[in-house]
Amino acid sequence: MSRRLLVSLLALGALAAPAQAQAQIVNVLSPRVKPPPPGFNLGLGQSFELKYGNTDSIEIEGSLTARYIHDTHTLTAVAAADIVWIDEAYDTDQQLGHLRYLWRFHEEVVPLSLLTFVQAEADRFRAIDLRLVAGLGVEARVVQHEYLAVDVAAALMPEWEELHTDVDDDAGYTTRLSCYLTLATEATPWLTFASTTFVQPALHGRSDVRLLSENLLRIKVTRYFGLTVGLKVEHDTHPPRTVEPTDVTLEQGVTLKF
Repeated sequence: MSRRLLVSLLALGALAAPAQAQAQIVNVLSPRVKPPPPGFNLGLGQSFELKYGNTDSIEIEGSLTARYIHDTHTLTAVAAADIVWIDEAYDTDQQLGHLRYLWRFHEEVVPLSLLTFVQAEADRFRAIDLRLVAGLGVEARVVQHEYLAVDVAAALMPEWEELHTDVDDDAGYTTRLSCYLTLATEATPWLTFASTTFVQPALHGRSDVRLLSENLLRIKVTRYFGLTVGLKVEHDTHPPRTVEPTDVTLEQGVTLKF
């Protein structure tokens, strides 16, 4: 049996999951009680995993988030990649690009925002050669408190998928309703908690539903450096033939902000 050591820069982490990952929702949201400052913001995320034993491998996950805020407008761009070296062979396991625009058009009683997004991704682990999505919907902040914020949203989301050639499941075009609930708390300036839950049913049938629950605890060490502990649960009621329907991940990492 191989031993696994997960190192996120200076942090140690544990990863617990079934043999294959499944649900096809990528969470790019970052719930928070207080909005980020106006202007341009840049965030970096990185994790490092070393495995040795039956299989020797090195895996590096990296992400870059750029956000620009002006008045009631927020533009966010996210790029992420997962690079793996297995037995001296290099490969790219996952790539993601996401662009999101949010316009706060109503402030009274329940603040409302128009949201639109486009996304492209590839994920060999989930048997996806290419997945393209776009969305248009409305987000509402239903709770706003000094230490708590809750948002709900719903968007119409066309989706196109191309699966691996060895997966003979149906792919192609479909339309989904993408709904999410986010919760953010800030107990202290150095300790925050964020939770995001997605539900994405296909409009063509009730049996095709994708679910994602992602929870993240952030510990702020300095202004620019922090630690994270996360728990993610994914489920797909209609996954590709070669993957399992449920995936559970527990991980640790670090964040750098400039």
